[in-house]
Amino acid sequence: MSDINILLMQQEGLLTKIREIEATCEGIDNEDNAKIISKLNIKHAKFSAEKISLSVKLSNLEDELNRISEEIRGLSGAGVDRILQAIKSQRWYFFKNKPRVIMDKDTGILWANLDYFDYATVNRSHEEALEITKTLQIDGYSNWDLPTYDEFKDAVYTKTFPLGNKKNYTIKDMYGFHLNKVSDDSHSINLADLTMGNYNEKMEPINKSIITIDYKNNISPNNLVYTEIERLQFTLNIFVNNELWPLFNDDEITHLYKKIYFEKPALLKDLNELQAQIDSLQQVILLSSTFDYNSLLLKYDIKAIDSSIIKYHKAVVSVIDDFMDKLHYYEEIKSEIIRDFNVIGLKLSKKYDENPNLSKDENTLIEKRQIFFKKHFELGMNSVNSKLLAIKRQAQDIEDRLEAINSGDNGLKELAILEKEDRASFNFIVENAATIIKNALLKIEYFEENRKFASSAVTLWYSWSEDYKVFKSTLKDDFKNTCEDDNIESEIYNGWYADWQKKRFVVEERFLPLISRGLDGSLIDVMDNETTVSEKVIALLQEYKVGIDKFYLEERKHIYQKFAFQAGGDLQEKFEAESELYKLVSKLQKDLQSIIFSLEKSEDRLFLLKWAEKLLDLQVDDILDFVKNKELSKISLNVLTEFTDLKRKNFEVYISDSKAYSQELQRREKEYNALIFKMRKELMK
Repeated sequence: MSDINILLMQQEGLLTKIREIEATCEGIDNEDNAKIISKLNIKHAKFSAEKISLSVKLSNLEDELNRISEEIRGLSGAGVDRILQAIKSQRWYFFKNKPRVIMDKDTGILWANLDYFDYATVNRSHEEALEITKTLQIDGYSNWDLPTYDEFKDAVYTKTFPLGNKKNYTIKDMYGFHLNKVSDDSHSINLADLTMGNYNEKMEPINKSIITIDYKNNISPNNLVYTEIERLQFTLNIFVNNELWPLFNDDEITHLYKKIYFEKPALLKDLNELQAQIDSLQQVILLSSTFDYNSLLLKYDIKAIDSSIIKYHKAVVSVIDDFMDKLHYYEEIKSEIIRDFNVIGLKLSKKYDENPNLSKDENTLIEKRQIFFKKHFELGMNSVNSKLLAIKRQAQDIEDRLEAINSGDNGLKELAILEKEDRASFNFIVENAATIIKNALLKIEYFEENRKFASSAVTLWYSWSEDYKVFKSTLKDDFKNTCEDDNIESEIYNGWYADWQKKRFVVEERFLPLISRGLDGSLIDVMDNETTVSEKVIALLQEYKVGIDKFYLEERKHIYQKFAFQAGGDLQEKFEAESELYKLVSKLQKDLQSIIFSLEKSEDRLFLLKWAEKLLDLQVDDILDFVKNKELSKISLNVLTEFTDLKRKNFEVYISDSKAYSQELQRREKEYNALIFKMRKELMK
């Protein structure tokens, strides 16, 4: 354990003991103790303040603090003992900080101080008294009640009740007070003879909120479990725990109580807060992206530094060294995370080579993906250190120039030139260095917090990029071969592949926005099987992509063969093919629905709706382009207009209503199928 930690533990022990010190500031019985304690407290505060110095000096305080602790421990009992003895001889208590209540030590019950009680002198019916009592708020206390007969009798029987008459049981010369309702015939007490009756009387509410259920038994003189001192301590605990300042019959005890339980704890609280600030400046704080670089500036006189070249270059070197020390410590603590991060970065470090099987747009898409991932997963801690060292070297260059000028014959003139050169302010240099570090730490912190998603994202990036290259080579060849085996002309199957490629490219464009959204901190809530939202949506996109591939590899030629020998068959088979493909996108949209409406944030829901738009409109666009290119005049303008209107369906208005959204999906699907049927029917005319 470090010297600082040992000292802090010792200090905590000291502060606990201080609460028990006898603070006889007026010193009638114990003046010597008071003087000694005063000196010890001053010395204690002095030693605490000195902790802002170097840690080496801190270790030298250990023996002195131990000695002070022993002295305080020897003096700690006397003051508390005097307060306990005062409690023993006094039953009723007013409070300096709670003047509207009075406490009975024998029961712990609070009674309303009738000098402050608004309802004290006016007679009330019993119903009124009960209703008023329910809503009372007195000195911060609620849950008031009316006393029982026994509670009232116990309070006044000894004729010691505050504000009471010492010759009889009356309180402020008032006889009748309401009680908790005992029966229809008796709900008030007559203090003249302690009898019960049924009259419109005064109110004296009580409150039991500060006592425990066992309090009365714990303090009873007949209690054989606790000693007298322990029984008295229960009452003292009520005062202290409820922050009450009791007024004792002896003013000196009241003053003593105030010093021990009010003034000293307040001072110690301030001392501890100050100490915490001092300690925080001395501790080695692990860097983070939220690190406040201003804490490093506390030991620098920025105004003096910016006005002096010599102070400037020394301060820059010093603060960069501080940054690098913290950065090296961070790298040691986070070595495992940084190593794993760098392993991922290696996969992305290779420069992208254009694939000859891919078009320019396709190569650009794949390359942009790699650049994006490289930006987010290339840590470059060596680069961070190099940038900081570059700043330090520039500051050291100033020192070298000063040395050269001082060794030359034209020093004064050259010093003037050096002094007038433009330089960034010291504060800006520190802020810039902190930003360089922060940008690297943000990547590490994200990776540490979302390691599974980050690793999964890189794996998905690689598999999707490789899969598209396979689509443009192996799958393309397989498709060509299977078509040629069935004697399908190249002009026809090349057209099909062009359509296939167009749809696959749209799917590929949808991949990166999902990953980007995840890396920005959205759509990474974990769903079932520890899968994030982004991963779940990508899985649906993958399923849709596989469905398209399967359609073209296994089903496209069969649709062609079905209509090959019919009049206008080329048109009919195109419409049927698009209808089959629409089933895939319709399924995707339905599967997305459960994810969309599982999200709490509307912005995330809207993102997924916008993200899916291009996929959902794909079949509509293909049909419209086909009709336009073929100049199919047989299809009426009315049907084409209705088909175009499908693209204008605004699903965003249903973003908060899952049922309405589902109904709209079904309505769109029916409209699409109905319009396709109308088009095919019109082509038959």
